[in-house]
Amino acid sequence: MPWHFRAKNFQGYELGFDTLLESAEEIEEAWEVTDRRFDLIMITEYYWESLVLMKDLLCMSWIDLYIDSRTVGAYDKPTFTESEVAKFKDFNKLDEFIYQKKGLAE
Repeated sequence: MPWHFRAKNFQGYELGFDTLLESAEEIEEAWEVTDRRFDLIMITEYYWESLVLMKDLLCMSWIDLYIDSRTVGAYDKPTFTESEVAKFKDFNKLDEFIYQKKGLAE
């Protein structure tokens, strides 16, 4: 599958991490490098909030953030059992670590 690397640790992939990192030490080390590299880390689930932070950081105006949202659709949000959530977090250890560091974990 050509895009298989996007199935695991997608947020980490977008930040340039090796998405196959498994050990806590490797993940922590990679995080330290990344945290020094970026002034702002935008998280997909907090897209709108991240845009406001980016606007302030880059001294942008509100019009710079305008998006014509003609293609936005509604979808049903699935619910997961605690067991499924635990498996997902274990499979995506790197992304879960990023969420914990940014205070976004549930």
